[in-house]
Amino acid sequence: MKAKKSKPLIAITMGDAAGIGPEIIVKALERKQLQRRALPVVIGDAQTMEQALAIANSRMKIHAITDLDQIQEASETIQVLDLKNIDLKKLKHGQVDPMPGKAAVEYIH
Repeated sequence: MKAKKSKPLIAITMGDAAGIGPEIIVKALERKQLQRRALPVVIGDAQTMEQALAIANSRMKIHAITDLDQIQEASETIQVLDLKNIDLKKLKHGQVDPMPGKAAVEYIH
């Protein structure tokens, strides 16, 4: 039996991994009022979101999932539906690049 979630689920696409989207998501999800009212899930790449935590100097944690049934309602935690489609070794922040562009399209399909 699936556990019933007590809050509405909100999906947030990560956007371009080479841009500022991941850091903005971290800063937005640090707001406790959002976490109290909804269950946000980032659709993207967990390693990129881990990197965003470091860049944003955040104490939050990433919980990578492959299925929505794995969501945990935990404060200070960002749920990431991990598509594992970014190679951090090749990622160039602030530059146009086909890899993160293709990944961003995959987040909405």
